[in-house]
Amino acid sequence: MLVAKGDLPAFHTLTSTDFTLGTRRTRDKQHYATLPVDGRLTLRAIKRDAPLLREDVGPDAARALGTQVVVVGVNVTKAAVLGGAVQTGDQVQLDLSRDGKRIAVLDALVLSVVAAAGEKDWSLVVALKTDDGRRHGPSLASSDIVLLRDPARRGG
Repeated sequence: MLVAKGDLPAFHTLTSTDFTLGTRRTRDKQHYATLPVDGRLTLRAIKRDAPLLREDVGPDAARALGTQVVVVGVNVTKAAVLGGAVQTGDQVQLDLSRDGKRIAVLDALVLSVVAAAGEKDWSLVVALKTDDGRRHGPSLASSDIVLLRDPARRGG
């Protein structure tokens, strides 16, 4: 199994230097991450010497967006997440507008989709190219967001 060489923060881009091969007694129903993991993001913090589990390792952000990514969370409506059909690993575009004027269309990789109480408002955690995140960070917080998803495009 793959074991973390050191403490890894949530949303860290994994490389082969982050882990080593280890042996442990397996527990029923534990699903360990398998190679390749380079370019994938950790979805939670992982402690040193802890095994990498499948649910700890997200989609391949490097393949979808390049090696320089930033993780952001945005509030969206149920309609924006296509009624809950958007899921981890989907490659999407975030169409940002304010007062009916388009600000930007950003490529994004979905890391998490969470419904708030009553399912009216949703939280969407996505990876963006670092430059896009820096340039449009304030717009992500104050814009109307329409999510565009091509069913043929899936992260990994």
